[in-house]
Parts: sequence; structure tokens; C-alpha cells
Amino acid sequence: MNSYFYSLVHTEFGETAVVGRQDRGRFPACRIVLPNPEGKVSEGIEKEFPGAVFSPDMFGGICRQISDFLGGKEVVPGGARAVGNALAGNPFPLIFPCHRVIRGDGTLGGFGGGIKLKRALLEREGISFDRRGRVNPLHILA
Repeated sequence: MNSYFYSLVHTEFGETAVVGRQDRGRFPACRIVLPNPEGKVSEGIEKEFPGAVFSPDMFGGICRQISDFLGGKEVVPGGARAVGNALAGNPFPLIFPCHRVIRGDGTLGGFGGGIKLKRALLEREGISFDRRGRVNPLHILA
């Protein structure tokens, strides 16, 4: 049985939650639930994660970052590696277009189908490259 835990963050936009489960003695976050205009986030968590236990201090660091970010403070989470790991596990890579994510220096980085396929997909979407194989800056959203 999976033991889920959640912490709440109260923001001006409503209640936000971080949900995680015990995994080999650790408690990694597995979901961030955004504010729900229809009701309390905790009610949705109880439906989606039956038996989830409210634990206000379980995800303190993540909750502080969410609170700061939604409160308008500058947050530097350094999540590039986390994003890469999440995209590596993308079960629907063409539907959720992870091929559109590039490295900070404009190079392509990894892709499950290989760099050749990644570049071909981007070119079909109208993305152009410079002579060194980097995405032209006019295509980069920052």
C-alpha cells in the first residue's frame, strides 16, 4: 500500500498542495496541486490519493519556494536536472513535446529518439539552427 502525505501552501490564489509518498525511507514529492476555483485542494487530494495524510512540515522546502514564487519573490530553484529527469520519463513524447526543450546554451541536449530525430522534429516546426547547430535565439523563449 502506498502511503501518501501532503502539505498545504496558502497563497493569494488559494490553497496549493505538495503530495508525495514514502519510497525506501524517503518522501519524494510526486505532485503539486494548483489552486482549485471549485473547492479546497485538500478535498481533491482525498479523492485522488485516498488515505493521504496531512503533514504540514513534510515538504517544507518546496512549500516555501511555492509560497515565495506565488508571492512575487524571486526564486532560483535550480531545477534543470529535475526537468530533465521528468522529461526522460515522458510516456507520450510526441504528444507532450519534450523535444522542444533545449539546453541553456542553445544546443539540443538529450532526447529518447536521438538528436537526429529531435532536430528533424524541430525543423518541421519551423525552428532554424546556426552554423554550430544551436537553435537560433529568435526561437528561444526565456
